[in-house]
Amino acid sequence: MFTFLATLFFNTLGWSKIVEETTVSKVSVYIFVLLPMVIGIVLLAIQMVRGTLRLFYFKELLVGIALFALFIGVSLIKSYQTGKFAVGTFGEAARIVAPFIYTFIVVNILSLEDIDKLMILTLYVAWVAYLINQFIITGASQRALSISFIDSSSPFENSEVAAIAFAVACYFIYFLKRHPIYCFWSILLSIACFKRVLMLFTIVLFLYSVKLNKTKRLNRLVKWPLLLVTSAIFLAVTVFYLYIMEPQNLAWTWEKLHFDVDSFSMYRSYRVQYLLQHNYVSYGLSSSTSFLNTNPGSWYTNHTLELDLIKILIELGKIPLIIFVLAYYSLAYESMYAYLVTTAFLVNLLMASGLNEYYAWFVMLVTFALIRHNNVIDENYGEDK
Repeated sequence: MFTFLATLFFNTLGWSKIVEETTVSKVSVYIFVLLPMVIGIVLLAIQMVRGTLRLFYFKELLVGIALFALFIGVSLIKSYQTGKFAVGTFGEAARIVAPFIYTFIVVNILSLEDIDKLMILTLYVAWVAYLINQFIITGASQRALSISFIDSSSPFENSEVAAIAFAVACYFIYFLKRHPIYCFWSILLSIACFKRVLMLFTIVLFLYSVKLNKTKRLNRLVKWPLLLVTSAIFLAVTVFYLYIMEPQNLAWTWEKLHFDVDSFSMYRSYRVQYLLQHNYVSYGLSSSTSFLNTNPGSWYTNHTLELDLIKILIELGKIPLIIFVLAYYSLAYESMYAYLVTTAFLVNLLMASGLNEYYAWFVMLVTFALIRHNNVIDENYGEDK
């Protein structure tokens, strides 16, 4: 558990803006990403030797490894075709697979009580990071009356803490009966971060959990058609979103749809347009970030594309994108609650960023694992028995 705490506190430095991400060496980042994996694998090996290894969440782990292999494989092919290589390829792929490995380690080593303690500490740390960020680093408390939901603007808006705040809220909303106080504070933090998509889904999940049966399972005859249709919708919407952002289509978008895609995307579309106007050709995962940062004359140094589903689409293609979406929906099993959480994360990836928020994805996957394996992880602890 100590290694997860070390990684949590390292992430806190970035969430709070005590340390800017651009000032932290890549080596330090990768050390704290890999540390829980290395120590966890050693502990799992010890359990295997003793014959006590339970292997919960193994199939789900394979999903993460398959995604890692797919993204690396496609990236290497594109890198070979273009003669270029993005340094961040393996780093981004590692952040995608890390939550799967973390979750596999946690559900096989920690008791449910220990997992609860880790989530409670994560909530405390997220609140501390938010307060430091907002009231010490940025001084947002002086502009409290300038909140606008329509324009998605608030002095309290916080992109750094939003993902982990929402993930922790998902955990405590599901275990509301066991942790009503922590549920309240996690919901408050998610709303305080003022990210439209995540704030809305936080409220939806709470109402769903209170008013309906959150443990209700999807009929297996319904599950896969629903997941396939939803995944196809995400692919279609992502392709269309990219289409209306293209410079040659902006006039058509405004004239025919009366839709200002630039303001809707909070002007993230400018980065997409920059790539297209400067003849960007993908050379794998993270290549758009590399291009924005290194192209001569670029005014997007130290920026990423942010629109993560579009990022996957233009960096890797349509097939990896739909496999990515399907993979995460497959982890929802037959749980409608998990389906809604997955949808929230994916909508956020469509409209903003979060692909590299590996600790938030870890919390989400732990929640899913407990939804499925709660009765067998710790038979003596839990609410839904």
